[in-house]
This record gives sequence, C-alpha cells and structure tokens, in this order.
Amino acid sequence: MIYEGITSIVHSEFYIKSGNGTSIQRNIFENVDYDDYEKQLIEEIKTKMKEKGLQVKLKRSILLKMLMAAQYNIEKAIINCQSHLNFLQEYQKQDCVNELKKGHLYVCGFDNQFRPVIVIRQYCDIKIMAYFLETVKRQLLIDYYVENWTVILDLDTDLPVIELDDLLYLQLHFYGNLNKILIVNGPDDIDDIVKQFTEKIKDLQVKIKIITEYQQILQYIPKEQLEIKYGGDFNNIELFWPILKRETHTGTNRLLKKNSHLSINSMGSSINKKPSFMKITVLEENGNPLLNQQVEVFEDQIESQQEEQQQQQNNFQQQQQQQQQQQEDFEEKSKSYQSSTTKKQDQQFIQIDDDEDDLIEMESENMEKRKGKKQITKKYGEATKTTTYSQKQTILEGEKEIPSSFSCCSRSCSVF
Repeated sequence: MIYEGITSIVHSEFYIKSGNGTSIQRNIFENVDYDDYEKQLIEEIKTKMKEKGLQVKLKRSILLKMLMAAQYNIEKAIINCQSHLNFLQEYQKQDCVNELKKGHLYVCGFDNQFRPVIVIRQYCDIKIMAYFLETVKRQLLIDYYVENWTVILDLDTDLPVIELDDLLYLQLHFYGNLNKILIVNGPDDIDDIVKQFTEKIKDLQVKIKIITEYQQILQYIPKEQLEIKYGGDFNNIELFWPILKRETHTGTNRLLKKNSHLSINSMGSSINKKPSFMKITVLEENGNPLLNQQVEVFEDQIESQQEEQQQQQNNFQQQQQQQQQQQEDFEEKSKSYQSSTTKKQDQQFIQIDDDEDDLIEMESENMEKRKGKKQITKKYGEATKTTTYSQKQTILEGEKEIPSSFSCCSRSCSVF
C-alpha cells in the first residue's frame, strides 16, 4: 500500500519546529508535542474565548496556526478563528469544478518528501484558489507525515496581479502548509517583484526560490514526478480536475523505493511509540534528499542564525584572548617581579655573606692582636722579672744588702 511508504517518513526535530517564542517556525502541527510557550498561548486563547461566550470548536493545531498568523496577539487570533470557521462553512457550499477544469492550477506528482506539487500557471479568483487548496489539504495531506505542499509558479503566460490582502487571506487559512514556491519563467525584474511581497510578509523570504534553469527543480522534485515541460519524465498533465489520488500517480512506487531507507522497521530504538501518535527522532543519512530539502526550507534563517552565533563566538573569543593576554601580562610582570626580588635577595645574601666574612676576619685579626699583646706582656713580664732579679744579685754583696736607691739614705750615711 502507498501509505505504508508514506508513514515511514522521518522528520528531523529542526524541520518540525525551529526557534523559540515569537520566532518559532513550524512545519508540522499534528501529532507532535508543543513547547511550553505554545501550550500557554493555546490555553490563553481558549480562556479568552470562553470569557467572551464564543463557541469556537477548533483543534489545538488550528488554534496554534491562528495564533501564529496573528503574531501571537490573542484578540487578533480570536478574529482569525471566527474568520476560519466562516471559510470552512463556505467551502461546503462552493462549486468551482468548471473553473478548476481549465487548468489554471493543478496537482502534478509529489516532491522528495511526498508533498503534493501544485502548478499555478495563471492567476484566478482568490475564492477559487482557496477552494482548490482546501481540497488538496483534505485529500492529499496526512497528519504529521505530509502537512505541506510545494508550488511551481509558472510565469510564462501570465504575470499574476495579486493583492496583498489576497496573500494574507491564503496565509491565514493555510498557515504552515506552504513548503516552497519555485518561480519559473520569470521576467528579468522578478527579484524586484518578489521583494515587494517578502518585505511585507516576512515568512515568504525563506519560502520563495527563483529558478533560472529547470535542472534546479530536481533538487526538490524527482524527475519521474516532474512534467516533461519542466525538465522531468512525467507526461504533461491534460486532465486537471478532479485531483488524482496518490495511488494513481505514476512513478510514486519508484519514489517510495528510492527512499526505502526510511523504513520504520530499520530504525529500532530511534522510535518511541505512544498512544495516538509516534514521536520520531532525527534520522539522517548521507545523500538523503529529505535532509537537503529540510535544510533548504530554512536556509536563509540558518545563515542569519549562524552569522549571529559566529559574531557571538568571535566576541567571546576576543574576550578570551584579552583575558589570556591580561593573564600573560600579569604572569610576565609577576615573573619579572619575582626575578627582581630574587636578585635583590641574592645580592643581600651576598652582601651579608661578605659582611660576615669581614666581621669574622676582623674578629680574627682582633684575636690575633690580643694574642700578640699577651705574648708581648708575658715576655715583657719575664724580662722585668729577670732584670729585677739580676739587679738584686748585683746589689747584694755578702750578707749585707745595699739599697739600690740612694734617696733613702741621708748624706750622713757611712758609705759616703
């Protein structure tokens, strides 16, 4: 069965949802978890509508789309909900078969991720276009697995004159369903024309791709799913309405076989099954066209985020370099100070050693001097003693001692 292959599709977390807060970009709304910010706003809009006494029965996914279309303004989102309910009621009453048979817009095949490819060759009434898109949504989209479509806008025969209000109308009722608009056969000033719309609707900036060669389309759509007139192998469509079911499209089985590596059975523990839905983790493989497609969807946003991250990283690196330089300067100064201090200490130690040596030398000299004095005194003393003893021997004569000094005698002494 065709749906067995489709239900093996694995979306990356980035493709499902990227960004945070008011910058959220989301491609998948059904059977996935919402973050806390989204849950909070959904509860707020429910509470607000209840307070107003409004009976608006819409799924959580639709409420979130109405909020995102209103830039998360609760009051505007409530108006969007009422407008969307009126649109769904009108759809049931419309009959646009005759207009849709003219082939101004039709479905032809599927892109690399099984999304239906819508070809728009001529602009038609916005009500007819909305009816056509709602029919595609109901018949060809599958919750979680395929929630978007790819558009080939062919400007070869007609340059559509579309009002901004019409674009906003389509964005409101089909928010999140557009994957890519591939513009072919555009005039020379197509860039300026596109810019007029992307400046007013920012979400279109990453959705529009101007094709200059048909070969470029093959990046998004397999050759067997692309009409011959656009460089593919699929026969040009002649029957434009009703929309063919997936099973009747030639080449779909080959597309499934080509992407058979996405089989759920081969994923093992990568899948966490839960009641009512499956939460699937990222499964990437070299050469996987789905990965290329997912990256292409937000390529401009990625580049912008990468530039911002790179700038932050550069600033951080500069701060680190400055801190490292400051640290190196501090260490250099510290080393210089330590070296200078060490030298001073060494000089002090050397001076102290020299002083100590001088002091020891002086003390040694003093000791020598004192020792010399003692020896001299001792010798002098011995000499004195010897001299005295000799004098005594010289003076003494016989048994009578003659005084050595005459001052003690009077002149009447008998010696004279």
